[in-house]
Amino acid sequence: MHQSQRPVGSLTVHIGLVLDRIRLQAHLTHEALAQKTGFNLTYVTDVLACNAFPSRLFTLRYALASGVDPQLLLRVWEDEQVRRQA
Repeated sequence: MHQSQRPVGSLTVHIGLVLDRIRLQAHLTHEALAQKTGFNLTYVTDVLACNAFPSRLFTLRYALASGVDPQLLLRVWEDEQVRRQA
């Protein structure tokens, strides 16, 4: 397993890595994302640390908060959701 990937159950959450890269590019802190998305800091931190799979609503709000195309980020979310269910 790649060093930066962490399992959730028996699955690896790749979208957390994508979201954290976006956060870094947007120069946003975990606290700022919690405030902008309306999700608590623990949830934001867990998602970005690949310890939790984000909800669709969180992913949409995250895209809007970080200036990323929501359709593109939701596509990444949907692809990972399908992979997790396979």
